[in-house]
Amino acid sequence: MTPHQEAATGEILAHHAKSFALAGKLLPTWCRRDAAALYAWCRRCDDAVDNPERADVRQAAVKQLRRELDAVYAGQRQTDPVLGGMQDVVTRHEIPRRYADDLIAGMAMDVDASALQAAMADLSQREHVVAPAPLGAENLDQRARAGTISPLAALSEVVAYDTTEQLLRYCYCAAGTVGLMMAHIMGVRGPAALRRAVDLGIAMQLTNICRDVAEDERRGRVYLPRQSMGTSSPPTAVPGPSSRVVAGLLGLADDFYRSGDVGLDELPVRCAVAIRAARLIYAAIGAVIARGGFDVRAPRAVVSSSRKAWLLGRATLETLARRAFKTMVPRGLRFDLGQLHRAPARPPITLPVTLPVTLPFALPFEVPLAFSQKEEPS
Repeated sequence: MTPHQEAATGEILAHHAKSFALAGKLLPTWCRRDAAALYAWCRRCDDAVDNPERADVRQAAVKQLRRELDAVYAGQRQTDPVLGGMQDVVTRHEIPRRYADDLIAGMAMDVDASALQAAMADLSQREHVVAPAPLGAENLDQRARAGTISPLAALSEVVAYDTTEQLLRYCYCAAGTVGLMMAHIMGVRGPAALRRAVDLGIAMQLTNICRDVAEDERRGRVYLPRQSMGTSSPPTAVPGPSSRVVAGLLGLADDFYRSGDVGLDELPVRCAVAIRAARLIYAAIGAVIARGGFDVRAPRAVVSSSRKAWLLGRATLETLARRAFKTMVPRGLRFDLGQLHRAPARPPITLPVTLPVTLPFALPFEVPLAFSQKEEPS
């Protein structure tokens, strides 16, 4: 990576990702540079579909992202520092294109309802699922005039999800793919560890969704599953059902966080500290939302600087303690440290390992979806 590429991608990370930038300072230098380059490309994709208000412009942006990715993987020389940095990273770390393609598919899901259905249909070739329908538009104009929802949500076709299963597919594309690419950057290629990286990415995306309900609604996107909501009304117009769904999604995120925690043991120690810190900070966002009663109309949940600093220290201590535990205790007697507070009276050897969360679709690599204690990676 050239100094120009490194400077440009590092600046994007520092400006747009406060939590990740803070945790990223704990990464070893070689990994921090490459993680910044990956983040800069992901941010480029986000901005391409988030900034334009017209659906046709967003659709054209997705096509452009795919053309750019074609050129990156074809080895064509890149003058744009973000694309050049991404090309350097995927080449050196042999990141499969399928991961980047799936991330762009997630961007396409955010464009409009027809793009969402097309992306879902493409993903569903792995396993059949009914594509989500657009949010019903009845009385949207009336609600917008009354100030209940934003004019953007009223005037644009709204992208919405019917089921939690469909939402998990989106979360995989938007963030699970980032976990896969980060794992490659950190030198982790085993399918069991990759599965845990997917789970951690999904957990963070679910947290994002629960934090940004009102903001996403103004952009014409409703991620809270309509079947769980029991209504097609905009979330901010029905705070009761919305709060219950947010609480449920944050509970589901906790399951994915616990699964993702297991994979951290496979990372180099400094990488594990940094990723655990980012995980703890993101989970703390969910705790802030919970303390606010899961209110989707509340101000955006943030974690204080002092709390982040405390979580950085906690991440360091937890990582070192787990490494020491694995070194000193024979494998046959190991158990999940995270289970101690839930069942302290049970003999350690009978405590269950943390299984991956069952996903309703296949991932782009072969991996068992459940592990026995003998199969659980050390």
